[in-house]
Amino acid sequence: MAVAAGGAAGAMARFILQSVGGLQAAPMAVLLANVLGSGLAGAALQLSSTAGQATWLGGVGYPLFVTGFCGAFTTMSAMTIHTRDITIAQGSAAGIGYAVISVVLSIVGLLIGAWLTR
Repeated sequence: MAVAAGGAAGAMARFILQSVGGLQAAPMAVLLANVLGSGLAGAALQLSSTAGQATWLGGVGYPLFVTGFCGAFTTMSAMTIHTRDITIAQGSAAGIGYAVISVVLSIVGLLIGAWLTR
């Protein structure tokens, strides 16, 4: 139930983020969701792995927030669809560039999220 509740909230948050800018801004909204969601997951993972520290991530917190919310807020499927669309519209270099930037910035977001919570 915790994963389902977190997933519903994460999916709604991503939908709202994507809806704000309309269809033209959708690829950047997905990029932002992936980077932000990765940062939040990194922070949560860091907090949950802090030795000797009881955190809210115990019990249902981790499945609710990391697996549910962050899992649904971030989306590989939307990123790959936007990569395909950008490739068709703007060429292979633009599509590959978007894919690489999405993956690299999401990893950077995860590392920053973990670093900020140390």
